[in-house]
Amino acid sequence: MKGLRSALLIAAVALSAAADAGQRCVPLTNVEVLSKAFTLAQLARTELDKTDARVVLLARIGQDLSDYGLTWSHAGFAVRDHPRGRWSVVHELNLCGTATSAVHVQGLANFYGDDLFAYRSVAYRLPAELETRLLPVLTTEAALMTHGAEYRLTAYPFSSKYQNSNGWIIETLAVAMAPEGAVVSRDTAQSWLRSAGYRPTTLDIGWLKRLGGRVLKDIVSFDDHPPAQRWRGQIEVATVDSIFGFLQARLDPARSGPDPLLHFGLPDAEATAAP
Repeated sequence: MKGLRSALLIAAVALSAAADAGQRCVPLTNVEVLSKAFTLAQLARTELDKTDARVVLLARIGQDLSDYGLTWSHAGFAVRDHPRGRWSVVHELNLCGTATSAVHVQGLANFYGDDLFAYRSVAYRLPAELETRLLPVLTTEAALMTHGAEYRLTAYPFSSKYQNSNGWIIETLAVAMAPEGAVVSRDTAQSWLRSAGYRPTTLDIGWLKRLGGRVLKDIVSFDDHPPAQRWRGQIEVATVDSIFGFLQARLDPARSGPDPLLHFGLPDAEATAAP
């Protein structure tokens, strides 16, 4: 029994790395971690100021997802001239590790001040037309149109039962990328994304990991996934990498100019564990 409990715990911890979107309830006190967060935030501001971007999709590495073939754990929209401040980040966070989320507006230092696995980041620069359509969404309550408060790390991207933080990102992009007025709800956003060819990330998760997540994690559920996929262990989730892939497929073939991906990070990009 002790061995089973240990295995379940390991499985649940592995599942919790599928996304990185929690709001810390205990402030960071590690001086080195705080210093790195502020330094990365300043670097991000400097690099973004060099561009003519008005909105970028900004990603961080809060968890090591290399076992899943992924790099970026969480993303938000960084808005140059947001009413709350220059380069404010609009993103979804679950509250204190609970199954309830909200859309937050934070400064860059707060965005990076989350005990990151690695102090590297990337900004995906968007076409001007897409920026123009995103701005009124990200600076008003329209950002809530595609928000689902029932938070699950493993939310199925084509169901409105739950949502993870990257699910809010891709659904918000649908509002701006679909024909005007075509997306008016989460359901219509998901319908457009499916028709537009969005492909979530598929995670192969065994029955033990499913059981561990169900027993130990309120924020891990699988009942929104299609049964056939679920019991084959084919769990599909929205990830930053899948969002980047969708944007590249939809936007980049007809795009000219510089590489849309702007990478930056600290010289020693490894993280320091917080207490």
